[in-house]
Amino acid sequence: MHKLSAKVFLIVIFSFYLLPHSSIAQSKIKKLEELLSQDRLEEIQELLPEIEQQYPDHPTVLYLKGVFEEDATAAFQYFQRVVEKYQDSVYADDSLYRIAQYFYAQGKFNLAQKYFSLLTRRYSYSPLKDDAQYLLCQCMIAKGQVDSARIFLNAFIKNSPRSPFVDLAVMDLESFNSMINDEPTAGNKTGNAVFKYAIQVGAFRSRGNADQFAEKFKTKGHAVDIVAKKIGRKKLYAVWVGRFQTKAMAMNYAEKLLKKSVNDYKVIDRSKF
Repeated sequence: MHKLSAKVFLIVIFSFYLLPHSSIAQSKIKKLEELLSQDRLEEIQELLPEIEQQYPDHPTVLYLKGVFEEDATAAFQYFQRVVEKYQDSVYADDSLYRIAQYFYAQGKFNLAQKYFSLLTRRYSYSPLKDDAQYLLCQCMIAKGQVDSARIFLNAFIKNSPRSPFVDLAVMDLESFNSMINDEPTAGNKTGNAVFKYAIQVGAFRSRGNADQFAEKFKTKGHAVDIVAKKIGRKKLYAVWVGRFQTKAMAMNYAEKLLKKSVNDYKVIDRSKF
């Protein structure tokens, strides 16, 4: 009886010291999450290094490290750790969505489709579900799976009539008719897919300046082309991001993945250059 009482005493003492530390940890993490919900990003950046030293493997810390990481590959690794180790984290669905975006931006549509599909199945309650379903269709289109994409887009429009992506889905379906009659142009065909559109994010007189500007998009994982254009007697080097089959795909890509990185952009028809 005496030995049992001693064990109970030790457990009580251990809990007495453990709980305050656990409470402090939760308080600091909750502070980060509160700041993120209010978009107070500068304050998060100030607090994050100190909290990371204490709780380097916490899912909220890993997620925020990915958000603030400028290198796309490094950010991907943070999000991957959240998805693999903390599937119940409040940021697991967003991490999965960002992984899918990472592959989508690189033109790795099989992998992007896999992760967009996983998000819709694993986190059916997620506010990102509509985004993922629509971009899953975009992956099909990019791979030349027009018939499958048509079926999925029609189902998406029927089942998610209030989604902000419905108008884009309708545009995609309308664009299929014009795609049937499009002839492939040099440099715009990969496999069975014809990439007619791109997003122009800048134009420079100096090739060096164009290369430097393009590098920041390459670092974030985007497919980038630099194209020489003549306007009158002037020669410009245009920086194009992405390769798309439809104008709707290009517009959606710019809205979801480029808007925060560049102030001015326009969708261009690659076949006219």
